[in-house]
Amino acid sequence: MKFIPSLPSYQNDEAAKATWNRFSASALGNCDGVAYYKHPIIVSAYDQPPDIVFLGRGYEPTVVKVFGDRIASVHEAAAAYWNIDGAVGGSPLLELDDYLVGLQSRFDKIRPLRSRLNCAAVLALPLITRSEFVGRFSLGDLLADVADSAKIQFLFRDDDVNAVLRENGFLLQEESWRLALSVFQGVNPLNKSGLPISHEIANMGDAIRSLDHQIALLDDEQHQVATQLAPGPQRIRGLAGTGKTVILAMKAANIHLHYPEKKVLVTFNTQSLYQQMQKLISAFYRVNGD
Repeated sequence: MKFIPSLPSYQNDEAAKATWNRFSASALGNCDGVAYYKHPIIVSAYDQPPDIVFLGRGYEPTVVKVFGDRIASVHEAAAAYWNIDGAVGGSPLLELDDYLVGLQSRFDKIRPLRSRLNCAAVLALPLITRSEFVGRFSLGDLLADVADSAKIQFLFRDDDVNAVLRENGFLLQEESWRLALSVFQGVNPLNKSGLPISHEIANMGDAIRSLDHQIALLDDEQHQVATQLAPGPQRIRGLAGTGKTVILAMKAANIHLHYPEKKVLVTFNTQSLYQQMQKLISAFYRVNGD
């Protein structure tokens, strides 16, 4: 599975790194798919992206909230709020509930994927054991205000990470899997339809129409460049037709999603690109910001 940390802060996020290391060492690590750190596929009511979200072939799409404090810091945990070292904030479980709704809606908007993917969520507590936590708090009470609590699982420091992976019983066929991956990557605005039309190609016109309906996906290098925000200057180079315009548009949209208060300047020398660039940036912003 390809893991893409979208922000440089991942290097100093020890709790997130420990959590992802556990997932990558599980059965998930050997399957086809992609995982993100802080990629704004979805946001909560607090306008924060999820810590980790992944889509692995054969598994349900899963969003992970990483709680990086020790048990001594948790003074109070209730259904609606948690008190961490005297600071009262919303429950991370309610935040996960927001993520679940947002992620599920992404796939449900695409008719061929509707009811075939059932998103899941995990609250990871890499510095707390299960016995430490349940000795003070009731897991059932904490989930009381969560609309779909059956989809949320806890992952404590001493738990088996394979136990929180939920297999997808539909075993998506190749084209459905590519479509799901396209939605997850956020490049589905490039797709002209849901699934490609299946018919025998008899001439050049049929071949062109068939290519137009192929499901767009970014390769690993394109995907990483479009998603990751470098800590300094970055140069994107490539021959004509290698996707530089698409990558730049997606990157501009992602930068604005992470830093909405900043002004993002996109400049180019070809006037004919203006409408295309404007359309692509708007499309990528909408699909990654809703």
